[in-house]
Amino acid sequence: MPLKALIISLLFLCSYATAQTSLLHRIGIGHNPVKRTYAEISTVTSYTSTCWELEAGLNWQGNTYYGSSIQAFTLGALYNLPVSQPISVGIHYMYHPHNQLLLSEQNLALMATYMPQHLDVYIGSYIRHFTSKQFSNQSVSELGYLLYQLNVYVFPKNYIYNAMIGVRSYDTFEIEQAGNPMYVLQLSYRPSTIHYFLEGCVKPAGFYNIHVNPFHTQLRGGILWTL
Repeated sequence: MPLKALIISLLFLCSYATAQTSLLHRIGIGHNPVKRTYAEISTVTSYTSTCWELEAGLNWQGNTYYGSSIQAFTLGALYNLPVSQPISVGIHYMYHPHNQLLLSEQNLALMATYMPQHLDVYIGSYIRHFTSKQFSNQSVSELGYLLYQLNVYVFPKNYIYNAMIGVRSYDTFEIEQAGNPMYVLQLSYRPSTIHYFLEGCVKPAGFYNIHVNPFHTQLRGGILWTL
């Protein structure tokens, strides 16, 4: 029994020793015809061990038209498959309160990721659920939609300077229809355990409804601190 307890303790200490925590702070400004010009602040914290990555995030937005409020809350878990390639599978939950008196939105996504030195690849499917507070809590669900994210880096990710171009329907606090992606250009500087980045984002108007999916631009920058 003491030997068993010792083995369990050693395994726990080893898993703790190989784990790391990261904290992402990001600020940005954006514009579209619905929200008009707005500012946002977001924070994402993650804990990574040999097999698992757990994360939680919060996004705040404010503008002169709608005021300020929490726009999104996320929780996620990824499991690193025991294979020679950097492949993971995971689940991601996202909650958007929107207007508490009118509408709220929840998303649940299943995804696989592939993370070699020059690429980030996310692909999966999600369920979206809307609840209307205005009409006696009536709800509508959308099932089985495709989500994706593809980022291509000029240099390996551990280089001190880098540039990335990406196309995505899945962003940290947002899931769009597959036919209405966001395009991202990022410049980054990684001198040590702190990673600085600046990125510009453009989302063309949606094919089906430009009032629901209007032309959208965003400039954001941040710091990723890894412990």
